[in-house]
Amino acid sequence: MVLKEIEMDLPYVRDINPEQLSEDDIKLDYELNWKEKRRRFQLMTRCMTSMIERIIPRITTKDCWKILVECVEKPSGKEIKNLLGVYSIQVPFDISIFWEMNGLDKKKYVVTKIREAIRIIAQYNSFDVRGIENACNKVESLNYVNEWHWSKTVKCKQISAQVKVLHEVERVTISLVFKDSTQKSCKEKILVSDIPDERVYSKYLGKLEWISVGKARLSTKNGEYFIASYE
Repeated sequence: MVLKEIEMDLPYVRDINPEQLSEDDIKLDYELNWKEKRRRFQLMTRCMTSMIERIIPRITTKDCWKILVECVEKPSGKEIKNLLGVYSIQVPFDISIFWEMNGLDKKKYVVTKIREAIRIIAQYNSFDVRGIENACNKVESLNYVNEWHWSKTVKCKQISAQVKVLHEVERVTISLVFKDSTQKSCKEKILVSDIPDERVYSKYLGKLEWISVGKARLSTKNGEYFIASYE
C-alpha cells in the first residue's frame, strides 16, 4: 500500500447521562452536540494535514493507506488499530484550549500531535516515518503557511498568470498572481474565498486562460468564471 492521507478526528463523547442512554438518545445527542463540532475540527486541522500530505515523499507500507489521529482527553493506550488499512492512533488533546487558540497556534498544536502519532507508529516498526517527520520539519520552516500554485503558468506577451491557493485554518483563498517578464513586478488579485474543504474549493480550479491583453479568466468546473486584470 501507499500512504495517501493523514486525518485528525474528534471522536464522539456522550453529553448525556449514561443511565438514560438508548440508541435513539445517542443518535440525537451526536446530531445536536457533536456532529457540527467534529466537522469544524476536521476542517480546521485539514490546513496542516493537507500540507504534510503534499510534502511527504511516496511512502510504501505493508498495510496502511491512511493515518487517523484520534484526539481525545485521555488515550486508552498507545496501540495502533488497523481497520482496512486505516491506522487509528489516539493522542492526548485539549480541545477546550484548541478552540481558544489563534490560527498559528492551532497549526503548531496540530503538527505537534501528528508528531506524537507517528512516533507511536515508529515504536511498532510499522513503516519508516522519517518522511512524515521531515515533512513536519518543512512545515515549520515554511512558518506553517499552506500556500501552493495550482495551475501551470499561462503567458500573454510580457505578463504571466498563475492560480495560487492559500489554505488557512478557517478559509481557503484562491487568487491570481500576475508577473511581468522580468519577474520583478508581481500583483495578486483575490478571486474567491470558501471553507477549507477540498471537495468545496476544488470546483473553482478549472481552466486558466487569457481573454485579452492583461486580462485572465479562471473558469470553474461548474461553468462559472472569475476575471482579473493585471492593471
